[in-house]
Amino acid sequence: MMKPGMPENERERQREVDKYQILDTLTEESYDSITSLMAFICGVPISLVSILDRDRNFLKSHHGVPMSEDPRDRSFCGHAILEEDDFMIVPDATKDKRFFDNPLVTELGVRFYAGAPLINPNGYKLGTLCVFDMEPKNLDENQVKALKDMSKHVMIIMEEQYKNMHLVRLQKDLIERNEQLQKFAYNVSHDLKSPLTNIMFLAEILADSLDGKIDEKSAGYIQKISNSGESLSNYINGMLEYYKSDELFNQQN
Repeated sequence: MMKPGMPENERERQREVDKYQILDTLTEESYDSITSLMAFICGVPISLVSILDRDRNFLKSHHGVPMSEDPRDRSFCGHAILEEDDFMIVPDATKDKRFFDNPLVTELGVRFYAGAPLINPNGYKLGTLCVFDMEPKNLDENQVKALKDMSKHVMIIMEEQYKNMHLVRLQKDLIERNEQLQKFAYNVSHDLKSPLTNIMFLAEILADSLDGKIDEKSAGYIQKISNSGESLSNYINGMLEYYKSDELFNQQN
């Protein structure tokens, strides 16, 4: 058996695979509908959406077979992502030096394979949309085009899921930062309230004790201190009430 080699950019390719967080996820109708359709269009019993992981071929969708993964070193898709052309077809695996003694051929009876790589926007081949048959065959021009077109559609779905996942993560970060900011503002407001109350109290005592003993200008300064303190106190009270009501709202939701 000829094991598939690793792409020269395998480290970077694997990093791209990992970022989609698709490995070991459950089957989804959006992918299963594509493999079901491709099996019908190509007239084959098996169609897969495969993602090449480090040492395995993870099957995100597996129409016609019960398994959800297979060793990478015996996968047809491992060879497919190495092709210069964006398509690989094996009309009869028993006559192909890469696959004639492959366990998928000798034990499971696979004869035909065709696969189009899943190429992400950065140009990395993450896996394939592929079809299998237990009899030698070929595909016509329209079937090949359909397989290529639908592989692009699979990649579109993956990209949309990745973007949504990224937006959810950003939203979570924003919520956490907002909560931290609210906590900071609440603590600062609470810490300022006590010394501000003392300043206003001292200004009041000072005004009473110096009543008639200082000129009008000095008395005006003391009054300004008192007025400013009251304004700031009202502002702080408003902030505290806001954060209390906001916290209550978040608990209710």
